[in-house]
Amino acid sequence: MNEKERVLLRRKHNAVSIRLSQCGPLPESVFSWQRPTVEKRRDESMAKTPATHRQLLDELAALRQKVIALEQRENILLQTKELAETAARTKSELLSTLSHELRTPISIILGYIDLLLEGSFGLLTDSQIDPLKRIARNASELSDLILGMLDLSRLDAGQLSVEFQEVHVPQVIAAIQSELEDVCRLSQLEFRWQAAPNLPPVYTDPGKLKTVLKNLVGNAVKFTHQGQVSVDARVGQDGLEIVVSDTGIGIPEESLPLIFEPFYQVENPSTGQLRGTGLGLHIVKRLLETLRGKVSVVSEVGRGSSFCIWLPIKKPAQNPAV
Repeated sequence: MNEKERVLLRRKHNAVSIRLSQCGPLPESVFSWQRPTVEKRRDESMAKTPATHRQLLDELAALRQKVIALEQRENILLQTKELAETAARTKSELLSTLSHELRTPISIILGYIDLLLEGSFGLLTDSQIDPLKRIARNASELSDLILGMLDLSRLDAGQLSVEFQEVHVPQVIAAIQSELEDVCRLSQLEFRWQAAPNLPPVYTDPGKLKTVLKNLVGNAVKFTHQGQVSVDARVGQDGLEIVVSDTGIGIPEESLPLIFEPFYQVENPSTGQLRGTGLGLHIVKRLLETLRGKVSVVSEVGRGSSFCIWLPIKKPAQNPAV
C-alpha cells in the first residue's frame, strides 16, 4: 500500500468515526454475537433427545411384550388344533372299528328275523309275528345307526371315494323303488315315483346319489304314519332337482336350522318321543357337498316335509378329493 492509499483509508476511518459519534451510544445488543436460529433449534433438539429416546425404548418394550404374547397364543392354538385333530382321528377310528364289529351280528339277527317271518322254521301265530316285527324294526334302526357311523367315519377320514359319471336319474329312482319295495309295502303308505320326461343326465356318483335318496325316503317313511310319500325329479335352475315329500308329522320351525347337524333328533310333537339316529340328514348334506350339490327343506308341523336336492348338469373338470 502506497502513501496515497494510506491517506485515503485514514480519511474514510475518520469519517465513519465522526458519523458514529454523531449517532450517540449504540445498544449493547449490536455488539453481542447472536447464534444462528438453525444452531439454536439443533441444540434444543439435542436437549430433548434423552426423553424421546426413553419414550421410544418404552414403546419398543411394550411392542416386544405384545409380540411375545401373540407368539404364545399362536403356540397354544397350534397345540389345541393338533389335539383336536388327534381326537377327531381317534374318534373316526373308533367309530369305524365299532361299526365293522357290530355290522356283522346285526346283519345276522336281521337275516334270521326275516327267515322266521317267512315261515322258514315253521308257521307263526299272530301273537308271535307282532313282537318279531318290533324286533326287526328296532334292529333295522340299529343297523342304520351302524351304517351311518361307518359312512360318517369314512367322510371324516377322507376315505370315501367319489366317481363321477353320466347318470340318468329316472334309472336311479327305479332302482330305489325296487330296493325299497318291501319297506313301502310294510309301511302301508301310498308312494308316488315320478320323473319328468326327457330329463338331461347329471354327472355324479350313482352309488352316493342312491344313498342320499334312500336316506330321504327312509326318513319320510319313518315319520309318516298315514298318507303318501312322493319322489319327483324335474329340471331346475342350472341343474336337476329331486324332491322327496311326505305327509308326516313335520318339523318345527325352530328345528329346521339344526336337522343337518350330526346326531340331532327331532321330537315327535304328538308323543314327545325321539325317532331316528340323527345321522341320516347329516350324511345327506355331507354327501351332496362332495357331489357338488345341495339340499333344502320346507316343512310344517302336522302337514309334512319336502326335501329338495339339487345337482349340477355340467360335467366336473376332474374328480374332486373327498
